[in-house]
Amino acid sequence: TPPAFVTTPPASPLSSRVTSNPSQADPALRPGTPEFFRERSRLWHADPATLREAAEAGQPAAMSRLASVYEEGLRGVEPSLEQALAWALRGAQAGEAEAMRTLSRLLKGRGQSEEAERWFANALEAGSLEASRLSAGKLESVAAKTVAFAGLRKEAARRAQFDDPLALILLQKDSFVRGEAAEHRAWVEEGLKLGLRTAYLYSALLERVKRAPDHALCADQFRKAAELGSAAGMCGLARCYAFGKGVPQRDFKAAEAWLLRAEQQGGVDVAFERVWLAHAKGDSEDWVRRVGILIQKPESSGHRRHWADLGVHLIEVAAQLGPRARKFTLGGAYRALSRGAPQWSMDGRAAYYTGVGLMQREIPHPEATRLSSSAQLFKRAASLGDLRGLAAWGDCLLRGQGVPQDVQGGLSALVKAGEEGGASAHERLGAAYLEGIGAALPKDERRAFEYYELAASADDVASLLKLT
Repeated sequence: TPPAFVTTPPASPLSSRVTSNPSQADPALRPGTPEFFRERSRLWHADPATLREAAEAGQPAAMSRLASVYEEGLRGVEPSLEQALAWALRGAQAGEAEAMRTLSRLLKGRGQSEEAERWFANALEAGSLEASRLSAGKLESVAAKTVAFAGLRKEAARRAQFDDPLALILLQKDSFVRGEAAEHRAWVEEGLKLGLRTAYLYSALLERVKRAPDHALCADQFRKAAELGSAAGMCGLARCYAFGKGVPQRDFKAAEAWLLRAEQQGGVDVAFERVWLAHAKGDSEDWVRRVGILIQKPESSGHRRHWADLGVHLIEVAAQLGPRARKFTLGGAYRALSRGAPQWSMDGRAAYYTGVGLMQREIPHPEATRLSSSAQLFKRAASLGDLRGLAAWGDCLLRGQGVPQDVQGGLSALVKAGEEGGASAHERLGAAYLEGIGAALPKDERRAFEYYELAASADDVASLLKLT
């Protein structure tokens, strides 16, 4: 157990905080002012010498950033918990809310829970976005939580007007978690202007899940995130090297090297990425072993995006396996998808496959809401550009499965999916016309087989069977 780090925190939030404020010489840079947020943006990518000079001159934004640099070992600095604590304390004493939150987290890691809680309370009262996010997440009432997060987003958006990096990072993560794709992309674009590593990471993830991704751009964005200390960016770049996408050639040594760096950086479970590396190498024995280990892990061991990503991978691999291996792999896939929230991956495939899992009762779910939940997942997949999701959503509308029946809306969605190349949409249209759906869609065998032929020409197995 490390010796206690003495901070003499106030007995009650802000009531007896250290009174000396190094920024008094420049009131415009007091924590919370527009100029303070702009100054934080200016110092975000500053070299350690510039940061230390500004911190020594009494700038709270520099103190807080320097604490993070020492904590994470950024800009070539050797990680130092003692230096991180010292600068977080100085920033906290100067009234910088995020420095208080950093100090609280560091103290908690040292087992100084009581002091950590008091500094957290100070951070919350002083307006720390991160402390506010954590506090809102602990609220039990859904209504109270909704109001709290709405207020947090409003305040973060206000600060983002002044290019506050921490506000933009929060808004990117929040929109990602809520699955608001358009809003998320907008905040990512703002983050890219400031060169934020989270923006590079999210930009790469958004590019990777497109139907026709620009792999070179994807690898470049992962690299930029990785070079700024993002462990997730390092993992993404490792996968690019493993499959030879966006890089000159496959390079398993480079992939291993980036995974090792990610592991040393911390904050990610590289066990998920090693599954992809084993698959890329064609080492089926190692792949099966690693998948088995992951599936046996507790749900809390991985980020929900990782579980969703793993589920998609297993389903796509299962399609290439024999019946027995396919059944085993699909079981693991649906187990992984049940742990992953599709919106965390911004991946239409994850939403679609999870919807299929619910529809087929492969994923446990309350029966009363099974179909409606499945339909909403298909709708979400459609909104993210997944053609199978769009076709499945159209089918739900057509048949009134989990949603109010809307035959014309369903036909429109299916026709659109078919026109954009979705073979499953043509197969579903063929089935609809072959069966007929009441007066709204009379049986029409001629049209049914026209659609089956279109689907069969795209190698849709179900349609091929209908035509034989």
